[in-house]
Amino acid sequence: MTEDKLTMIKNKENSFLFNFSRKSTPLLLSSTSGALDAVQCLVSLGANVAYKDASGHTVIHLAASNLHTNIIEYFIHLNNPLVPTWRILVGLYNLFIIENQIFDYLKI
Repeated sequence: MTEDKLTMIKNKENSFLFNFSRKSTPLLLSSTSGALDAVQCLVSLGANVAYKDASGHTVIHLAASNLHTNIIEYFIHLNNPLVPTWRILVGLYNLFIIENQIFDYLKI
């Protein structure tokens, strides 16, 4: 199999990874695309909700960066301590504020 093909491998935690640029999972891909039914199904089947991709992004980071509020709302209502949704969102907001202040200062 060539390296540029999408391949599926099994990692130590027994969850499936897609060996593509970011070591994503079906749950992360579903969050990125806003596929709420798929997210709900995967969570109900025991998907690792705390998994982070190679860049350290969680389901919340990916859903927020793609404006999928349906996914964010789902995880807020799920209230799973492994997915600190509000803490992640506040962190993203603070990062946004800091970046804007830097851009304003540099006049970019």
